[in-house]
Amino acid sequence: MACYAKKYGGQLSGPKSVLPRRSTRKRSSDTGMAAFLRLRQLQKDEALRRPEELSAAAAKRCIQTVEDAAAERASKKQKTLATTLANRCEHRLHDLSTVSKQKLEEQIAAEEKRLQQMQSIQRRDLHSSPLLENCTRDNSVLVCIPTRETADIDQKIRQVAKTMEQLGGPRVTSFSSSTMICKVLDAKVVFWFALTTEAEQQLLYYRDLKPELGSVAVRMLGGWLAGPSWLSACVARKALVTPILRLGPALRAPREIGFDPSCNLREGVLKLLSSIESHPQGHRFWVIRAFRKDLTRKTGWWIIEDEKSMQEADKKGKAVPWKSFLNAIAQWSS
Repeated sequence: MACYAKKYGGQLSGPKSVLPRRSTRKRSSDTGMAAFLRLRQLQKDEALRRPEELSAAAAKRCIQTVEDAAAERASKKQKTLATTLANRCEHRLHDLSTVSKQKLEEQIAAEEKRLQQMQSIQRRDLHSSPLLENCTRDNSVLVCIPTRETADIDQKIRQVAKTMEQLGGPRVTSFSSSTMICKVLDAKVVFWFALTTEAEQQLLYYRDLKPELGSVAVRMLGGWLAGPSWLSACVARKALVTPILRLGPALRAPREIGFDPSCNLREGVLKLLSSIESHPQGHRFWVIRAFRKDLTRKTGWWIIEDEKSMQEADKKGKAVPWKSFLNAIAQWSS
């Protein structure tokens, strides 16, 4: 057996020579997808190696070359389809813009009419509203609330303070004052005064407007809600008139709640709650959770910015959008 293996070999697949295998260079094809990708990569590498920047004229020539090459390669059917699609898109956009513009104008006109009617009703009710009694500078405070777009805030606050002093009304403070929370919690009668009509709309009709911290503070702490119409009625009657709307303090209702990082006013609301709870007269009925996993009740609220960030799967508590949260904590009375 050993002699046979030595003479004829023991393995049929074994090497027949001690020389290395012959290797030949594989030639790359000039056509096909692989050739196209290889050429494109070479062009990219060459473009990256060029430190100089193309001038505007050279860049325009390059773009024109690409467009000419695309037009040259395009078939007659492709050109017809592209032209038809462009015409259809143009007509469709024109129709949509016309209809959308008409609907938007109708909605704006209806909203303005509704606001004018409500302001007319408010002025009529204020004209017949009874006068406020037992409201002095010692037991009441008026908080002036602007909006982001309000101009000359300090001047308007001084004018309101001067009017209240002439009428023997409450002390006037700004919403941005560092002592605002203390003054509100120490007072028996609280007025939330919107400096402008836009600020009053923000406090009442927050759905289509950007959220403001004043809308949250009014609902949390409660009090009378007033605006420019109320101030005009007070000046006309030379006395403090009872406002039409009043809010109860939402912080007195026990609730477990947390604010998602997606909320734009999360930091401001948490600072507001901290200032309220640190005051001796502050309300401590809300349990604030930092994370949603810390909610212990199924009825706990996790406040999110809008429905887009809502994720209900395998989550504790109930996800509540910001606008729904403002609506839920509002305790309106008159």
